Amino acid sequence: WAGRYEDAKDFYRKIIQNYPNSPYAERAKLGIPRADVQFLIRSYDFVNAKKSLDKMLVDFEGHPDLPETLYRIAEKYNLSGNYEEEKAVYQHMIQKYPDSPYAKKAELGFKKADILFLVMSKNYDQAKDACNKLLAAGLSKHPDYPATLYWIADKYAWVGRFEDAKNFYQKIIQDYPDSSYADRAKLGLSRVEVGSFINSQDYNSADA
Repeated sequence: WAGRYEDAKDFYRKIIQNYPNSPYAERAKLGIPRADVQFLIRSYDFVNAKKSLDKMLVDFEGHPDLPETLYRIAEKYNLSGNYEEEKAVYQHMIQKYPDSPYAKKAELGFKKADILFLVMSKNYDQAKDACNKLLAAGLSKHPDYPATLYWIADKYAWVGRFEDAKNFYQKIIQDYPDSSYADRAKLGLSRVEVGSFINSQDYNSADA
């Protein structure tokens, strides 16, 4: 979790060597290539990350921890801004592990990554269509849903699409008032309101 991948690999190797019959030995075997893939993604070496990931998928197909591992790798792609590879990992999870508890998380993650990619690509009409599909997908009860809406709102705010951002912030505040993201959405809403006034050169309203 701290990004100290070589240290992590040293401990995984100790488990495999010293406790080969432990149930953690098999988990440690998967931990080593996972650390390699995450390191490569963090280093923006996406070509070799893809090669290492493809090898891991072959070597550890059927491993009980693989769905969670893939989800964590997809999150790393998200943090690196590589939404296309993130989507590819989610798609693999949905197809190969439909009964995994991570399948719904992957479905939601795929839709979010698709929207973020379209927003950052300035394909706003397609992004709007993708947002409408997300809202109609029947995933609103998923515990990750408020967070998904928040990050979409934040991305819209980042590119200056303040009205789109406000719509999502308001939805979080209205539909998920008890979520930890509700207060963050209230702050985000205020932030984009100030940004809107600045963009329109209404500095008195912005100051207020």
